[in-house]
Amino acid sequence: MTIGWDFSVEGKRTLITGGLGGIGSALAKGFVRHGAEVIVTGRARDHRSPDGCSYHAVDLTDEADVMRLAGRPAPLIR
Repeated sequence: MTIGWDFSVEGKRTLITGGLGGIGSALAKGFVRHGAEVIVTGRARDHRSPDGCSYHAVDLTDEADVMRLAGRPAPLIR
């Protein structure tokens, strides 16, 4: 069985919080494969993001950290 996308993410900017773990990393790779610009966040300050993604260390409980990303990506997957 083949499951297709009902919408295109090509050229879209996407933020995946917690994108360093298994599910988040798989989502990030899938979005990249379908042409999205992917921004991955996590709390680790010295971590490597999945291939094709940019990584930003962000503590989502810290307002200043969140504000650094304000106005950037959509859609949000968490």
